[in-house]
Amino acid sequence: MKPLICQTAPNIFHPTAPKTFQFIWLSVPEDVEPLRDRALKCLMAADGEERVAVHWAMVVATHTFFLDVATQVGKLLALHGEANRSQIKRRMTESWGDRSTLERTIQHVLKSMAQWGVLKPGFEKGSLVVARNPIQVPEDVAVLLVHGILLSQRRGMPLSQLANHPAIFPFKLQLNVATLRRHPCLRVQRQGDQSDFVELA
Repeated sequence: MKPLICQTAPNIFHPTAPKTFQFIWLSVPEDVEPLRDRALKCLMAADGEERVAVHWAMVVATHTFFLDVATQVGKLLALHGEANRSQIKRRMTESWGDRSTLERTIQHVLKSMAQWGVLKPGFEKGSLVVARNPIQVPEDVAVLLVHGILLSQRRGMPLSQLANHPAIFPFKLQLNVATLRRHPCLRVQRQGDQSDFVELA
């Protein structure tokens, strides 16, 4: 498994970070295994840009901290067109507490995002901006991202919110409700306002 993943996305995992690889792809919780198996199939057919999205889905599903950082970055980008490192830290401190390792861990996540080609330094000191236009991902990869968010958050969400979740700011999703209904790990319910609500099955 590891050679396949490293070959398909050599910039995603550094060889000096075996624990990162293990906890994202190998030693996953039982409920993440179906996502991991589908992600491996997608990797074999995906191009370079799509592979970033596949890995993103796995990191989101297995690391809540990454999800939270990505969410704050996505929200700030949507509001201001840039995300300042100090703003990210302040928002993360509100939810994770003022831990001694917090800033270092945030910087590690942001550095990973930059290495994956989705963020770059802005004009102002400490600011980050998107490094490229949103990556258009096919439906099977989009479903991976949705599944990853639901696994991490442990609660359902309206489909419209899922498709535009700030944590997946680097990607543009194409989603079909019929496809989600056929997914063995997801449940789609039509709400009274005719919107669709998606949750783990």
